[in-house]
Amino acid sequence: MGWVNTDGAFDLVTRDAGVGVVVRNCNGEMINGFGCLVNVSSAVMSEFRACEQGVQLALWNKYEKVVFETDSLEVFKFVYFKNQNVSWCVKVVAANIVDRLKLVPKYRLPSILRGANMAADWVATQFKRKICPENWLSQPPSSFVNVLSRDGLPAPP
Repeated sequence: MGWVNTDGAFDLVTRDAGVGVVVRNCNGEMINGFGCLVNVSSAVMSEFRACEQGVQLALWNKYEKVVFETDSLEVFKFVYFKNQNVSWCVKVVAANIVDRLKLVPKYRLPSILRGANMAADWVATQFKRKICPENWLSQPPSSFVNVLSRDGLPAPP
């Protein structure tokens, strides 16, 4: 069983968004992650793009039991209730998420409180600001290690 936390951080002025994904194993240790900068139309779209990347990362790594955690109610509602009250451009990404989730043998996608998603938020925010170090996964900066420790995750060796 693994946990995949996803988050998007959107800049209304530039329309740039950071996408953050943090993967933990059943012991709570960070084992993988992903981050990137994308240009999107809204904060909601950044959340959907983050979830899309989280699902893709789980598929690439052949995770069979996954808990995808998001603090976006829009993502949660779309996946579980097929809430169609999203813009047409978001629907394309949302439908892609739903299709890819069918390829994950066993998963859950609970909506969590923002405070429980700080590691993915840190990654997304750093990418949005264009200041995330390239080696953030292999050599996490002290600011990220602090977030991981407050999130209840063991600090990297």
